[in-house]
Amino acid sequence: MMPAEANGRQYFIIGGGGQVGYFLTKALLEAGHEVVLLDKDPARIDTLNRELGDVVERGDACEVSTLDRVGAERADYLLAVTGEDEDNLVMCQMAKAGFTRSNGKACRTIARVNNIANIPLFHKLGIDVIVSPTQNILEAIGTELPLPQIAQISPPDNDGVQLIEVRVAADAPARGKTIESQGWGSSVRPTLLIRGTQNFTPEPHMALQPGDKLFAVVTPEGRSVLKRALLGKAT
Repeated sequence: MMPAEANGRQYFIIGGGGQVGYFLTKALLEAGHEVVLLDKDPARIDTLNRELGDVVERGDACEVSTLDRVGAERADYLLAVTGEDEDNLVMCQMAKAGFTRSNGKACRTIARVNNIANIPLFHKLGIDVIVSPTQNILEAIGTELPLPQIAQISPPDNDGVQLIEVRVAADAPARGKTIESQGWGSSVRPTLLIRGTQNFTPEPHMALQPGDKLFAVVTPEGRSVLKRALLGKAT
């Protein structure tokens, strides 16, 4: 493969030859970019080769040897778009940890996340861009229909502990106040704060702002505490 040109042409490695990978490859090729599409299924490879040509290669994008073979050290982006969150996460981590471009930086990683319970983990492990069809659909529904302002990300365990997402309301009692001043104690363990397009590890000194999305592991008591603090509603 020829090196990416300096005229805006980028090199994309796409892991996953399903419908998402197919249409991404087609669109990026039409835009003039260099692309390699990786998939493990021989039958799927044959179909994709007929449709897309020799940009399709058989290989497991979770393996360093495969990424090395397709030139991951010069890739601008790795797109992990399989239907398996675990595979998508491993692909991104392999690309970040094992390959560095000539400018000293790793490629940008974009991952599809199917189970919204995995979103905080992907953020925590440094994936650059996370695309969640499930989350996007829920947000789209939210513009049409009222949805609960506390989203259950994982079901409660035997002790009632679960991961939830809460959006800070405009009139929330906690708005403008730091996390450490809330006095939540062990019943609330914040894990991720999303503000606009930025992701943060919640720190005690951080002040909460209306519109913030806070992910937290909570006990049943902690869920009620967050509801009062961030939504201003009694349980």
